[in-house]
Amino acid sequence: MSTLATPRRWGLVPFGLALMASLAVAAQPVQAAGCATAGHVYVRSAAGLHQSGYEGNQQFGVPVVVLSPYGSLALSIGGNGLKKDTQIFYQITKFGDYWYTSNSFRLTGSNCVHNEVSIGSLSASEPGQYLLRASYTAGNTGAPINAESVVLLVVPAIP
Repeated sequence: MSTLATPRRWGLVPFGLALMASLAVAAQPVQAAGCATAGHVYVRSAAGLHQSGYEGNQQFGVPVVVLSPYGSLALSIGGNGLKKDTQIFYQITKFGDYWYTSNSFRLTGSNCVHNEVSIGSLSASEPGQYLLRASYTAGNTGAPINAESVVLLVVPAIP
């Protein structure tokens, strides 16, 4: 009886190994999900949150913020849907000429979020139009987005 039982047991081993192998393949870790949104950079000020669109499409148009001629406006920059461990590079131009450029000095997290960072304030002491552009790397596509117009800040002259 033991001679008959042994072949049956060994006969089931290949089936059991095949079943375990298929379960092991099915149990492989899932690849990290992409970003929850398309890449975009925004500027926050006391006037609100300003964004022109996603990954350079400018579907919302470039928002215009008019500053009081007697005040100043604190600005911060952030983003969502950006590639992990990348920075936002931004440039502010006045009347189309170079005025200021920098990077955010902060890296995008593994959740595709680039937390806001202060980029200073704009004072009414220098009237003019200031265009803030941003360059970043989209998280889902990996596409480099260069010099995307994010917001136009208008500082009127003191009357």
